[in-house]
Amino acid sequence: MNYCKHKNQLLGFPNHRIVDAHAHLCDPVFDTDRTAVIKRARAAGVGAIIAVGENLSDAKRNIELGANHPELKPAAGLYPTHLDLNKAKAMISFISNERNKLVAR
Repeated sequence: MNYCKHKNQLLGFPNHRIVDAHAHLCDPVFDTDRTAVIKRARAAGVGAIIAVGENLSDAKRNIELGANHPELKPAAGLYPTHLDLNKAKAMISFISNERNKLVAR
């Protein structure tokens, strides 16, 4: 981990004590209580959540969610079971166009 020497904070996530590095909050299972889940995480000391997915629609949804929940940090990529050349090309294009909204790709 990279720490700021002067403030003992994680670089890139100032004032955040805990970072959840892998959460599938775009999954429809969270549609009814996603906001409550995020609030509970915040109350538990989670300051940032890397929102991951398995395909292009998940990546798009993570960006939408991140716009409404600042603690969500969208990521984009393909899960190995979703790999094929056309899906990979579409994801590469999406990442190129949306890279400024993504923390991981």
